[in-house]
Amino acid sequence: RMDRFNKNAFLQYGRLKIVRSEKGAGIYLKKALLLDPDFKEAWYNLGLYYLGQSRDKPAAKCIEKARKLKYPVPEFISSILKLPAD
Repeated sequence: RMDRFNKNAFLQYGRLKIVRSEKGAGIYLKKALLLDPDFKEAWYNLGLYYLGQSRDKPAAKCIEKARKLKYPVPEFISSILKLPAD
C-alpha cells in the first residue's frame, strides 16, 4: 500500500508507469506536485510524460518549471521543445 503523503512514492510510481507504458502516470506525478509544488523532479518527469504523448505545449511548461527550480534539464530536451537557452 502506498503512503498517500509521500511525494517520492508518487514520483516513483509515476516513473514506473511511464517505463511500462501504462496509463495513469500523469495522475501520480500530479499528486506528487500537489504535495510539493516545488518538486523539481516531478515537474521534469511530468514534462517527459507529456513529451512522450506528443503534447509539446504542456511538456514545455513543465520542463521550464523544472529548469526554474534548478533541475539539470539535458540540452537536447530543451532543444526538442524549443526552450530558450539557460
